Amino acid sequence: MATQWAKLDNAGKIYPANINLRNTTLFRITVDLHTEVDPVVLQKAVDDILPRFPYFHVKLKKGFFWYYFVKTDEQIRIQEDIYYPCTEWNFKKKGFMFNVKYKDRRIAVEFSHSMTDGTGGLEFFKALLLQYHKLSGVSIADSGNIKVPGEEIDPEETTDGFKEFYDVHIPSRERRTGKAFHLKFKPTDKGVYHVTTGIMDFNTIRTAAKEKNINMTGLICLFYFQVFQQLIFDRKARPAPLVINLPVNLRNIFSSRTMSNFFVSVTPTIDPRLGFFSEDDIKKHVDKYLSLEIDRRYVGKMIKRNIKIEQSIGIRIIPLFLKEILLPIVYRVWGERGYTSGLSNLGKIEFPPEIEKNIETFNVIPPPSPGNIIKMICFSFKNKFYITFGSLTDDKTIEENFFRLLRKNGISAKIKIIS
Repeated sequence: MATQWAKLDNAGKIYPANINLRNTTLFRITVDLHTEVDPVVLQKAVDDILPRFPYFHVKLKKGFFWYYFVKTDEQIRIQEDIYYPCTEWNFKKKGFMFNVKYKDRRIAVEFSHSMTDGTGGLEFFKALLLQYHKLSGVSIADSGNIKVPGEEIDPEETTDGFKEFYDVHIPSRERRTGKAFHLKFKPTDKGVYHVTTGIMDFNTIRTAAKEKNINMTGLICLFYFQVFQQLIFDRKARPAPLVINLPVNLRNIFSSRTMSNFFVSVTPTIDPRLGFFSEDDIKKHVDKYLSLEIDRRYVGKMIKRNIKIEQSIGIRIIPLFLKEILLPIVYRVWGERGYTSGLSNLGKIEFPPEIEKNIETFNVIPPPSPGNIIKMICFSFKNKFYITFGSLTDDKTIEENFFRLLRKNGISAKIKIIS
């Protein structure tokens, strides 16, 4: 971060105006270790690695037209983890865009999506865990590509990938505006966020995907659609399109090393108004959709659309105090109104073996969202596959039916109620 201030990236700009007690924009990355966490060592680890991540050592400030980040030298102090995850950090007041927490054997970092996405958050978390173990006396033979204090910072880490790969010559993607099916479950009290994780054997679920001739993301989408569709028919709910908001990590497509947000969302959809979709119907649709949409040319159209909206004169000239009124409305109408739920697949998570043997469990928790009161994140770690639901309702029908469907397909999961 060469200058003392920076713009928010294209995806990050929408979040600050939408922050409230239910929509905090915070996602969490957390581990439970086999050893008790030493808070003094953890604080030292945070202090050590922050200079390696100057673009994260920032505070959120208001400009006349947009929010922006300003660099700070203020220490980010760790806190004891005593609240529900992803609920209690107001960075509009306190400024910092992430917080580090600990309790007993747990280390957790919560990041605002205004600053980074899951990939960027994982890079920081890996560096923190590496430095913590080094300071704890653990000898690490090979830290791999984990960022370490003192190394040169790649200038590309600070770029806005959306602007870097924006192609003015291609057409932009049309935005779907229809309303998706939404759960009518009673919401939790403000500040309450439930987390349920299923842990299963990775080879078992991978075998199930191979038997159905679909990739892992497609398999989870298939099961998720089946659960929502069955809910509609069982409860005789008024049918509407089932739309899954599926973020795609663009770094793999465009060879980018940015640490800011760099993703677009594809939206696999089935429409129960047309009748009941069999498992084979859904599988064929999801497989075809994902193979077509997750393509450099098609995601390029989405980047073009998003940049055009940001750069339109009508958006740019609106002062921030009006944007804070209008953007939440736009977000509801053009964003979450069009999704039934969100699903993120973070892929395989790895640490050096000396660290992995001290990790009992690893988890990632999606940000709470009043528009999509249930969201899901999945990933693999060591020989296990994790599926985590974040929920703003006490009703556990979706989670229970999802894991029941897994079991019906020969995939047994150990269920952990986190909060």
